[in-house]
Amino acid sequence: MSESIRIDFMGKRNSNIELLRVLAMFFITAHHFAMWGYFIGNDVHAVHSNIIWLQVIELFGKSGVALFMLITGYFALNPKPTIQKIWQLTNTVRLYALGIFTILLIVGQLQFNSDLFWRSVFPTLRGLYWFTTIYTIIYIFSGYMAKFLKQLTHSQAVGFISLMVLIFMILPTFFYGWGNSQLTDLIPVFYFGLYLRLYGISKRMMTLLKLLTGVAIVIAIGSLVVADVVGSLRPQSQAIAKATQYFVTGCSPLTFVIAAYIFSYTINLKPRASRVINWMGSSALAIYLIQDNEAFRGVLWQNIFHVRALADTMSPVLFIGYSALVVTMIVVGGILVDKLLMKVLRYPTQYLLTAEMAVTNRGLAWFQRMVQATGYRHDP
Repeated sequence: MSESIRIDFMGKRNSNIELLRVLAMFFITAHHFAMWGYFIGNDVHAVHSNIIWLQVIELFGKSGVALFMLITGYFALNPKPTIQKIWQLTNTVRLYALGIFTILLIVGQLQFNSDLFWRSVFPTLRGLYWFTTIYTIIYIFSGYMAKFLKQLTHSQAVGFISLMVLIFMILPTFFYGWGNSQLTDLIPVFYFGLYLRLYGISKRMMTLLKLLTGVAIVIAIGSLVVADVVGSLRPQSQAIAKATQYFVTGCSPLTFVIAAYIFSYTINLKPRASRVINWMGSSALAIYLIQDNEAFRGVLWQNIFHVRALADTMSPVLFIGYSALVVTMIVVGGILVDKLLMKVLRYPTQYLLTAEMAVTNRGLAWFQRMVQATGYRHDP
């Protein structure tokens, strides 16, 4: 099903980029394993080896999100947003949201909730999945955004993106000035991906990104050490659960530079074509839709995989292996489920899309007649 939501302006598919999609989903799934599986509620009062491991894998989830948006920006040089592609995206998200809602009701893991039901019916509009909502908004405005950046000079583009990173990432993350907005967090990431497509990656930029990535890793290690020491001395401070806050708050500049370095390194590689990697990459977003459903999180991480209970009882070696196995199972399972749905629901989704486009076209035609009745004439 997620083949239909590839509205990130890609033409010929580079398997290196598709592999990045899968890598991003490993980052995001590992992040959710730690966050929803253990740190939810900030109820952590002691440090042990498994806690440290969970803190480490929680660090890079937002880098996975940034990788998705960098890819989107990179292929947005000449975007042509269409209503049909928007319907394809919202239909796919709705399918997963309603499907999970229905399955949870049937197996007794969820009591009927009218608010959650309507959010599942209109998941993009109601923000059931925050990323797909923001992704859709940026897609709608992508043509205007790309046109704006292309009209700037190189130095103006650098200044514009740098200012956005400062205002929407650095200041909210480190100074708590006005909080984080998930939309404004990702707009500079989109622009940076587009900038790389326009101007390429110089050796100077790669050196800078490599240096900043090193700084981010040092800050990560320092944050974990300080937070765990403080948390051990003051168990009620919740410092242990908040050790990664500079990396998981919105789109942190620290996770952004890590994603930017990984992405820049990848697009500098010689393009390659792999049918298997492309096959996997086309279902990447479906993995997110399955495992980050609001109603399914607790069931997945606590009732099925028992993350919190096992983290507190399992030996470090076994727990690290277990976390790797669970994350891999979710990524691979999400891909297989998506491929199955593509076959089973191919024709029903096509009929639904045809009906929606018919209604949309009628609505647009009616609106145009109303505008013409006012006497307005468009001058090309």
